[in-house]
Amino acid sequence: MAIGGKNSVWKHGTVGAPTTLTDLANTREASFDAEGETVDATVWGDGFRAHEQSFKNATVSSQYKYTPAVFAALGALFSSGEEVDFELSPDGEATGDALVSGKAFITTFGSPVTLGDLVVQNIDWQVTGPVLFDVHS
Repeated sequence: MAIGGKNSVWKHGTVGAPTTLTDLANTREASFDAEGETVDATVWGDGFRAHEQSFKNATVSSQYKYTPAVFAALGALFSSGEEVDFELSPDGEATGDALVSGKAFITTFGSPVTLGDLVVQNIDWQVTGPVLFDVHS
């Protein structure tokens, strides 16, 4: 049984090292969402609408426990606009565990500070190019 966060791993590149996957070790949350646009493919004589999948899009939202080092690393990556590799392993990195990977850049960099709450970094990523759905080998 998979328990979210227990074995989950979220890694991504950093400024100057876009293909080197780094686990900042302060991840609290990572949410991957993909969608496929649809186009109307109905032709004359069809009794029902027909649809086909068109362009695909994906995003990742992540949250990190604040530390000055995490803030600096993510802030530098946001400022650079650099596209980096990423890997999300929802249930760990053992052989056969699910793996989602691709390239992305940061679109939102936030650090809400609320009295009595943990200080966190909220980061939104725009995936660019294809996404690979695979398993660890």
